[in-house]
Amino acid sequence: MSQNIPADTLFNEAGNQGEAGMRAVASTMVNRHNMNRQYLGGSNYDTICLKGYEGSKISVKIRGPADQRAYETAVRISNEMRSGNFHPTNNYTHFDTSRSSFSNMEGPRFQYQEKIGSHYFFKER
Repeated sequence: MSQNIPADTLFNEAGNQGEAGMRAVASTMVNRHNMNRQYLGGSNYDTICLKGYEGSKISVKIRGPADQRAYETAVRISNEMRSGNFHPTNNYTHFDTSRSSFSNMEGPRFQYQEKIGSHYFFKER
């Protein structure tokens, strides 16, 4: 794993979904950061990623020019997040690649928002 845990997470979670997909995932990170709730990882991006995103636990593997461009985009977005220059594209706090993983919690705890790329996004109530 590199020293840029948010960039690694963005690449692993949504690197194959273009910048819009990575920005949607980054928005959940920024929203969790702004909420500053310990069960979501507090206000530290590394902790947020390590606590709630499987992509933070996978080594980055660059397999060609497309992966290299995607990783460079992930690094740029991560730098925007850390500098405070990132503006969330949504107010979502959770996502998954399966809507059914939230189906038993939808309603009382989470509200489904939309699907972007291969991710379903939810907002905590």
